[in-house]
Amino acid sequence: MEWLAPALERDLGIDQRQTGPGQRPNELVVLVPTRWVMALRNKRVTRCARYECFSEGDICTLLQRSQMKLPSGWTRVCIQGLRKRKLGYRLAREPGCHWEGLSQDSFMTLMQG
Repeated sequence: MEWLAPALERDLGIDQRQTGPGQRPNELVVLVPTRWVMALRNKRVTRCARYECFSEGDICTLLQRSQMKLPSGWTRVCIQGLRKRKLGYRLAREPGCHWEGLSQDSFMTLMQG
């Protein structure tokens, strides 16, 4: 899961110090401005503002589910990350395969139709 926080910082502009572990694997809880969430809903990815506080402990406290009161204009969001591998696998064409007689073109036609 160590890949997720840097990916969020790179792709969504969320500072890693505003992230904490989620309840599930490959999940992080992040503290973000509500304006940033609204921009994301409108398909605009902007740099996420950094929460300025006195200590990192304050952010850890705000990331906990038990913490009900959040600063005005800020919200907690759970983000799940999925890693996609390059889809470069070949179709099976060995004898006995049920797609044995299909060419690549007919397979694409089948999938698009």
